[in-house]
Amino acid sequence: MTERINDPENISQKTIDTILANGKNPIIQFSKDSYSPSMLKKVDGLCEIYGDQLEIRFYGHYSGAFNAKVVASLPHVVNLSIDCLQRIENHEEIANLQNLKSLSFGVYYFEDKSFLSQLNLQAIKKLVVGENHKKNIDLSCLSRCEALEELYIVGHTKNIDRLSSLPKLKKLSLGSIGKKQSLQFVNNISSLESLMLLLGGRESFEEVVNPNLKKIEIIRVRGLERLGDLSRFPELSYLQIEDQIKIREVNFERPLLKLQDFKVITCKSLNRLNGLSKLESLGNLRIYGTAIELKDLLSIELPKTLKVFAFYTGAVKKDKEIRAILDKQGFSEFS
Repeated sequence: MTERINDPENISQKTIDTILANGKNPIIQFSKDSYSPSMLKKVDGLCEIYGDQLEIRFYGHYSGAFNAKVVASLPHVVNLSIDCLQRIENHEEIANLQNLKSLSFGVYYFEDKSFLSQLNLQAIKKLVVGENHKKNIDLSCLSRCEALEELYIVGHTKNIDRLSSLPKLKKLSLGSIGKKQSLQFVNNISSLESLMLLLGGRESFEEVVNPNLKKIEIIRVRGLERLGDLSRFPELSYLQIEDQIKIREVNFERPLLKLQDFKVITCKSLNRLNGLSKLESLGNLRIYGTAIELKDLLSIELPKTLKVFAFYTGAVKKDKEIRAILDKQGFSEFS
C-alpha cells in the first residue's frame, strides 16, 4: 500500500510519520517543474531521515523534457523514481547520487544505451528499467550489481544473459520480452525466488527449470501454449496464471509439497488441472473464467489443507449457486 503526495506546496516530517504509522509507503511525487529550491531542500532533509522508506518520484512533465539537474538538490535520496516521462535532459546527474539504492527509470524517447553503466551499481538493491522506443539499453553492466535483490526489466534484452551472474537477485520481473529471447539464463540465478513474466510473447515456459523458485506469475504472455510439468519447482509456494487464452492444461506430475496459493484467472481454454490432489499444502485455490467444470474438481480428492476455494464463471446467478455449493462443502471464499 502506498500513499502519494502529489506536487506538494509544503511537506513535513509529521506527514511522513503519519503515513508510515498507517502501514503505508509514502511517495512524494512531482508531475511538473513547480518545485522551488526551498521545497527540494525540505525533501532532501526528509530523505536523510527516512532513507529507503521514502520514495521520491518525478513523472509526467508534459510541457517538455524533465531536467534531471533537479536531482542534484537531493544528495540524500535513497529511493528514486524517474519514470512515465517522454523526454529527459541532463540524465547524467542521476549517476552522481551516491546514496541511491533503489531506482526506477523509464523515459520513452531515450538514446543513451550505456546509461546503466554510469550508475553506482555496487550500491543498487532495487532497479526498474522501463521501456524506451528502441528497447536498446545495454544490460551487461548489471553483472556488477553485487547487492541487487529486485530487478524489473521492460522490453530490453541486450546482454540479458549477464543477469545469470547476479549473486543476490531474489525477484525478477520481465515485461514485454519477445519470444525469440531465451529464458534459460534464469536457471543459472541460484538466489532467485520470484519470477514474473508479463506481456511479451513465447510458445513455451518449459525452458525455465530453476528449482529454487518460490513464486511464479505468468500474465498475458502472448501465444503461450505449454507450461510443462510444474512440479519441477519443488520450492514453489505461489503460482498465478492469468490471461493465457491458449493454455489448455496445468500439470503437476509429482507431489508438490510447498504450493500454498494457486490462482488461475481468465484462461478461457483451460479445462484440466492435472495432479491437483498432489498439492499437499494447498490452502488457497482461486479459479476464474476457465473451461473447467466445478463438478470435475469436486469429483477428485482435493488436498485436505484446502480451506479457501473460489470458483467464478462471470455469470452472477451461476456464481451465487457455485458459492453456495462450496460453502456447503466447508470452503471459504476469502482467507
